[in-house]
Amino acid sequence: MSWRIKNRSRNIVFFVFILVILITLISAFVINKNGIKQASSPSEKFANEIVSDIKKGYGSSSNISVAMQRNLDVLNDSSSSDEEKYLALKNLRFYYSFEYSGSHKPETREFGMKTIGNFAKKNFPKFYHEGDFNIPCADPSCGEKYDEEGKLILEKIKSSGLPLYVKDTIIPNYEAAYFTPIENNDDKENKLFGMKLVYQQLTKYGDPVASQAAMDLKKYIKNKYDLDI
Repeated sequence: MSWRIKNRSRNIVFFVFILVILITLISAFVINKNGIKQASSPSEKFANEIVSDIKKGYGSSSNISVAMQRNLDVLNDSSSSDEEKYLALKNLRFYYSFEYSGSHKPETREFGMKTIGNFAKKNFPKFYHEGDFNIPCADPSCGEKYDEEGKLILEKIKSSGLPLYVKDTIIPNYEAAYFTPIENNDDKENKLFGMKLVYQQLTKYGDPVASQAAMDLKKYIKNKYDLDI
């Protein structure tokens, strides 16, 4: 009888020992699994940073387009190659550049050019080229600031009888061309091209106020930069 009790006690102890080992192994597996899940790659963390920035409203929209999401998915996919991730970063810079061309927000240019560019340089130096992430200046914080004559031309454009959808195109074009700093011949050509585009748009619809704004613009560019539209 005592032999059976001792044997049963040993079995209970053995069973408890095995149970403790199993619990320990399962706990270790769960902890390890959670650790792997939390330890995301630099690309995944950066993709989340971009999403957070977009939700703040980096430009005129706080929505993530299908094409943009596709590039974010590439960064989040551990099977993506370094070259694919670098290309995704270039594409994301393009979306920021597009938003910046309409909003002229300095922070949009800063994030698209420097934040994304620096991440690409640090993590994908094999593919990195500085020119891939350049966004030309188109706001007064880095470019030219309005003078009184420039403001008057803008006000005439706004007060003209042009349709709203036309103004929504002309005004960003005027601002982008106006803010462009002239540091070299390329900048001068870019400014002239932008101003020519605005001039053509202002004279296209036969609106008297817009036409007057076009003539003022032509005279302004000639007097200030010695350029002919």
